[in-house]
Amino acid sequence: MKIALSFYGQPRFLENAHIHESYRHYFTNRYDCDVFGHMWWKDNGKYDVSSWTGIKESPIHPEAVDVFCNLYNPKELRVDEPQEFKHSPETIAYIDQKFTGKKPRWSHKNYSNTLSQLYSIQSSSQIVKKYVEDTGTEYDFIVMLRYDTILYRIPDLEGCDRTKLHIPHHHHRFPDVILFYPMKHLDWSTNIYNDVDHIYKDVFSPGPEGFKYFSFRRRFFVTDIQPTMMNGYCVRKSTDTIADSLFMHNFVDDSWEKSKTYYKS
Repeated sequence: MKIALSFYGQPRFLENAHIHESYRHYFTNRYDCDVFGHMWWKDNGKYDVSSWTGIKESPIHPEAVDVFCNLYNPKELRVDEPQEFKHSPETIAYIDQKFTGKKPRWSHKNYSNTLSQLYSIQSSSQIVKKYVEDTGTEYDFIVMLRYDTILYRIPDLEGCDRTKLHIPHHHHRFPDVILFYPMKHLDWSTNIYNDVDHIYKDVFSPGPEGFKYFSFRRRFFVTDIQPTMMNGYCVRKSTDTIADSLFMHNFVDDSWEKSKTYYKS
């Protein structure tokens, strides 16, 4: 199979070998993979983190760009300095009224981090799309990946429906730690940041999952989404291992049953 690995976000914990080993085990050792990415990075720069991570300072390797390139040999990597993002006045007024202050995790700081993530996903996806257009390469799946995640229980992609967007199943509100999808869904991921001001009144939360889900729904049917027995653990400290991942994300049968039925209507 021909697979595009599309990395996005802050390059946290690149020195954690368990992350790279999981990507090798589930993807680069199994399939013909091309790697692409967008990365927020600045030499000696400071990085914001969302309040729900529990990380006080974002742990970025001082040579993150070189480390990533040595590990993954990307076809293309775009690097931008971290920046602050703001919603439009109309969007911020609406989500302030509906969310801010009503749950501890929602604050203006988290809104900027959400937009930063969506922008990075869109940028990485646009790199993949341009490569496809320039070279005529056909991918069976695009895999949306973070730099800081230990993957586990990823299915054999040979047996997966090549017309569907595949998501984890540990809850039924569009879990997004890893996603994979066919090339037609690049129309979604290459517009995921641009869609924010069109869908903000629909989201179930102003975090990344809500915006990703309703951006997808703007272009595709809910039945195009396939919950899948897979997951990943976002590393929170440099010593985290797969054992921490399994401890944090035990698979629960009722979550699987809810996920299977949630995307049927």
